[in-house]
Amino acid sequence: MAVHCLLSDWESCENDFRHIVDDPRNWSKIPLLNAVPSYELCDHQLVRFRGMIQHMFNPEFYLGQYEVEHNVSKAKETRSGRYRDVIQCSPEEKVIDNSNDGIEERQVLYCITTPALNDWVHQEERKWGSQQLSGTESSKPLSTGTKRQAEDEEPMEVDAPGSNGTVSGVITASERSGHENKRLSSGCSRGNVGESSSCPALSLNFPIDGAPGIACIVKTYDTDSLAPLKLNDVVDVVGFLSLDPSLAHTSSSLGTDSENMAENPPPSVVPRLHAVALQKLTLLNKVPADLGEVFQSAQNVRKELHFVLSQMLLGDTIAADYLICHLISLVYMRKDGLALGHFPMNLSNLPQRPDYTRLLYSVLERILPKSHYLPMTLENMNTLSFVPKMDYEANRLSSGLLQLSDNTHLIVDETRLQAGKLDAAGIANVQALRTLISQQLVNYDFQYYSKPYDTDVPVLILSEGKSLLPCDVLVPLKVDPACLSTLPEVFQAANHFLRDPLLSAIRTYLCVMRHSTYEFPEDLQKKAQEDFVEMRQAGGQNVSADDLHLLLVLARLVSLSNGEKTVSVGAWEQAKKLEAERKRRIGTEHVRSSTLSNEP
Repeated sequence: MAVHCLLSDWESCENDFRHIVDDPRNWSKIPLLNAVPSYELCDHQLVRFRGMIQHMFNPEFYLGQYEVEHNVSKAKETRSGRYRDVIQCSPEEKVIDNSNDGIEERQVLYCITTPALNDWVHQEERKWGSQQLSGTESSKPLSTGTKRQAEDEEPMEVDAPGSNGTVSGVITASERSGHENKRLSSGCSRGNVGESSSCPALSLNFPIDGAPGIACIVKTYDTDSLAPLKLNDVVDVVGFLSLDPSLAHTSSSLGTDSENMAENPPPSVVPRLHAVALQKLTLLNKVPADLGEVFQSAQNVRKELHFVLSQMLLGDTIAADYLICHLISLVYMRKDGLALGHFPMNLSNLPQRPDYTRLLYSVLERILPKSHYLPMTLENMNTLSFVPKMDYEANRLSSGLLQLSDNTHLIVDETRLQAGKLDAAGIANVQALRTLISQQLVNYDFQYYSKPYDTDVPVLILSEGKSLLPCDVLVPLKVDPACLSTLPEVFQAANHFLRDPLLSAIRTYLCVMRHSTYEFPEDLQKKAQEDFVEMRQAGGQNVSADDLHLLLVLARLVSLSNGEKTVSVGAWEQAKKLEAERKRRIGTEHVRSSTLSNEP
């Protein structure tokens, strides 16, 4: 049964609802702003929102408690400003000056639908949203307290979510008479790209052009008790929705028009959400509470996934092994400026067919929660904005393509690159990609200086020859001609094969293995050092410390891919064999390319 709660219910009997909110297992009963049609929601209703922190405004001051006095009876009443943007004060009442004794502070976050979220995750949210919607109509609220709808609320005070750190003045009933206190229209918030159709000057600041989604301003309280939040964190928030039209940019607001529009957009386009509970999300798809079965079935699921990937990679089983390792990789530690664990991969020697890379990506996006396909065309490199940039006129961070949350897979299609010239913007974008791949950093542009932000975005580069971008793991594809001749049928069969329950098992497998911890036994560390000494003696200057580091990372990923939390000798030997075959291919490919280039 869906939970239906208004702020008035919460204030009259908070304990009846607090136990629901304090247990995240109950959050699925709360209407999800991402999925439930917003015209079904009302002002001050308890809702839930899942999204990424795109920008952080300066803290906002508000009246935590204040007194109002009736003009005739002179009766006084203390009221709360918590979880509200405007105070409760009717035309027959006035606010008593309390010399700022009740001023408190809350944090203001600008959140957007998680970028690069794949369709199957959206479908799960929409499916649950429709169930909530059907349950809300017939269900009774859990509280017996009086519930006031949006049109019954009293005139209130506007708090501008501001960078100026001031408390705004009171809006009286006459000043609000021109506003219609209406519910949020779904047409204003769904399917927005860069700008809202109802507010052309308002950019919703999505990193990926053309991506559907919504934006939401989240206001958090008691920040000392919350886990530290940072840009690009994905959060799940439960709070009270604020849709009062008077919250939009007004002439009385301080700052420039651009700044006021950015910080005070119409709530019909960017609603406010006053958080009563918040948690950071690492996993976006559902995983079982008991992970024992996932590890027990890991080898069987890996076998099925390996078969599918081998077919997609035109019969190349070695490339499939590397791709599985890439799909479960993540940065597990940063030390001495290095992002340990990241495993960028360049898949080269792809068939010269324009449909291959898109077919390959169409399967990957079915098994990954977050991914983005980037055709590396001259137009994209010269025109897209890759790096977030601070807009001082609007006093907010303008998003860029690389402002992605952790564990978002970026697939760069270099086969689309044609002869031409990169302009200054294109060169800067290429440099941003290079830094992301090699260091897992994105340097945000603050105009007068740049600031590096840590990220964890696995990058897969698809190319015909060796990529122009730096990548330690170059895997030349070894194509089976029989698979190449039946390419459409191969992918049709792969998509037919990837159906539930296998598809759900693969999604869970990739998620759990990616975030699992591991151990590297001391005896295996000693063996790795001895083997590396032998490799140095045999290979000389061609073997470096980077090769050892790559072998250690690969051994870890091989173990995890088999459901092993401790790196085994077998995984270490398998990693050595994979690297030997990969280097043999690179050498063969280099000789072949040199021979072709020397032909008359």
